[in-house]
Amino acid sequence: MTRAGLCTFSKTLSAAKRLAFHRRHMGRVLHVLFEKPRRADVAEGYTANYIRVQVPLAGAATLRNEIRAVRLLEADLLGCVPLP
Repeated sequence: MTRAGLCTFSKTLSAAKRLAFHRRHMGRVLHVLFEKPRRADVAEGYTANYIRVQVPLAGAATLRNEIRAVRLLEADLLGCVPLP
């Protein structure tokens, strides 16, 4: 396998494993530490095992530095989306 082929294989495998990890947590309630939002309408934070969580929420800045329990409903390569 060439170096470029190995790199592509490694990235593909990493993405598949990350998505599988996120999907294993679907339906679970996890605590999320919300951080400073990048957008005013989406609160963002991380679980204890570093799953990135995004919550569509007007006034997302109100959750900054808060820990909240959320149920994770959707997963993608970047993280999870909980029940609003």
